[in-house]
This record gives sequence, C-alpha cells and structure tokens, in this order.
Amino acid sequence: MKRRVICMTKHIDGTQIPIEEYKCTADKPDDTKNCFLESCKMDSKFIPLIRTDNSTFIQLKPVRSINLRVGSNAVVIPKTRVTIRCPVKNFPPHIVNWKKNDEVLPLFGRVRKSMKGALKIRFAIAEKDTGIYTCFAGSLNANSSIQFQSARKAQKMAATFEEVSDDTKKIDKTYKVSPEIIADASRTRHKKAQFLVKRWTPCSNTCGFGTQTRVVTCAIKTDSYIKMYPDETCNRIGLRKPDNIRKCVEIEKCPVWNAGEWSNCTTDYCIRDGFAVMKRLIQCISPDGSVIDHKACLKTKAPEHKRVCENPNCLALWRTENWTGCRPYCGPTRYKFRILSCVWKHSKKPAGINCRGKSRPHFRMACESTRCINGEYSPKVSELLESCHQIRES
Repeated sequence: MKRRVICMTKHIDGTQIPIEEYKCTADKPDDTKNCFLESCKMDSKFIPLIRTDNSTFIQLKPVRSINLRVGSNAVVIPKTRVTIRCPVKNFPPHIVNWKKNDEVLPLFGRVRKSMKGALKIRFAIAEKDTGIYTCFAGSLNANSSIQFQSARKAQKMAATFEEVSDDTKKIDKTYKVSPEIIADASRTRHKKAQFLVKRWTPCSNTCGFGTQTRVVTCAIKTDSYIKMYPDETCNRIGLRKPDNIRKCVEIEKCPVWNAGEWSNCTTDYCIRDGFAVMKRLIQCISPDGSVIDHKACLKTKAPEHKRVCENPNCLALWRTENWTGCRPYCGPTRYKFRILSCVWKHSKKPAGINCRGKSRPHFRMACESTRCINGEYSPKVSELLESCHQIRES
C-alpha cells in the first residue's frame, strides 16, 4: 500500500502550507506498507483469445474474393481479393495489428485493415503478396501463410482428389459454390467434411508382391476450393479413414537374369598395360522362357557382365606414319612431319592415354629439299615458276 507524506507548516490562522522536506526536522513517516491479499484471479470469460483455424485452403477456380481465418494456410489464384480475419475474444478489434514476414506491414493502397481488424488484400499477386502474415492482439499473435498457383495447376490438383463414397455414407453431397459469389472458407458450418483420396501410386514392384500408397485427406471440397483439416476433424464426426497403403501384385512370378560364359582374356579388350576385360552375355528371361527387355528384371540383382583379367600381351606403344616431304619447298628452315598415335601392340586398336609417360618418337625433323640449291630454287624449278607467273599475268 502507498500514501503521500508531505512536509507542511501551520500558520496562526490554522492553514497548512507545504514546504521543502529539509525543513521538517522529525523522522519522515513511511510512505509504503506491505499488504497481504488473496491472489488476483481473472475470470476466464474475460481473458483475450485469438480464434484460429488449423486448416489448409486451396483455391481451385477463380472467384471474386476468398475469406480466411488466421491460423490457416492458403494457396490462392492470382488476382483474387483475399481477406484474413483475426477474431479476438475480449479485445478491441480495431487495435489489432499485422506484420508480414516479421516486418511491419504498410496498410495502404491494395493492402488495408478493416475496423474489425481483418486484413484485406485487393488484387493479390504472387510477386508482392506471398509470405507469412501475423496478427497481433496485445501479447497474443497468430500466423497465416499465402502462396500462389495458376488456375491451370489448380484445376489439375482438383482432378486428383476423389470422394470415398463407401466411407462417407452419412455425408451429404459436396456443396457447390458459384464462381460469381464469395468462397468463404471461414464459415463452413453448412458444409460437411469428408475423406478425400488421391489415386493409388504404381505398384512398388513390377513383379511379385509390392505395395501401393495414396494420399488420404480430411477436407471440405467445393467447386471453388478444398479446405483440408487434421484427420481428427473427420474422426470426430464418425468417419473412418480409408486405407492409404495396400499390397499389390502385377506379375506373380518375376523374370530372372541368365548369365552366359565368360569370354577369353584376349588382347582385343586391353584396358591398360598387362590387363584386359572379359565379357559375357546377360539376358532377362520371362517365366515362359522368352528373352525380354532388361528393364523387366531388377537392375540391382543383375550379374556382372565385365571383369578385369591379366594379360601380359596388352602393351601400349607409339605407332609412326611415313614422313611428309620437306616444307616449305625452299627456304632457310625446312621440316618434314609424321603422325604419331598410341595403339595396342597386338590388336593395333587405339590405346588412348596408355602411352603417357613412355618415350615418344619425334614427329618433326629438319630436312633438305632437292628442289633447293644453296637456299634457292633450282634452275628447272625457277623456269617453271617463271612460266606460271607469265601465264597468270596474261
């Protein structure tokens, strides 16, 4: 507890006037005092609370506007007007604030806030409006995310979901929404949740026993959107979740690999000095004994069809071609050339880089031309060049 303690003086007429504390010579009385009361308890009816929606909203076709509640994650089609409500119990809605990706969200132009605290995004576009939106009500906060997909992709997604009639006999037909009206994903009391399934995956094994899986989702599906919930939502209304995995068999007996005999370790398949490769034919055989494509057999169980073996006759060496004539025909410096290649000694097949590190023959050599005398063309060659020059000028 607290009280006010003031230093005062009393006039002859009985009035009291405050003065400076240092003029009071007596000890100053206490101005605070401990007190012991029962713990303060707030009625739960008055505690602020954000009503969130733990769902995923996927827009399937263009509509004028969609309404969401904070807590949900949305995938929308561009150019849609998006409203995210942030209903807070026992809190003034007009002072609800919003952030985007943990930064203050400017509320002007296309993006505004209503007097009830709802965030309104007009003509939503992926480049500017994709992100995580957070509403704040005092110390409370809740998030919603907005992502985008094209109308074509949305229609393909809609086609992948199927209703499960045998598990939803108590469920009414799916409520349909006209494209001209609002798709209100925050008010779904008049619609019924149900389990939706996607198509089974191909069998995990092409032969023998395997498994298939499929996506099973508790959701509300309309012509305009799918709103997905946790499985508990469907369980609470007595729906049994369909199986999402099952056994399958396409061909009961699997084709098998058949391996032939190894070839000899010959010099036809040298890979480096002293070593070659042996080969053998492997085939995929169907249960009826016919040879089929290798893809039908399990690749992981295919026997090896190549094996390294020792062969001392595998030796790489340089092979030389014939020398060319002297080039140029006449001049102070003339050379002749030849082509070098690395080949296997016995098969004469190209040996690639296996001659690396071995002594390489010269591919160029200085030479003298019989057409030159002391660095000049011989008389006969000179006469021939002169006649060619005259013919060219005529």
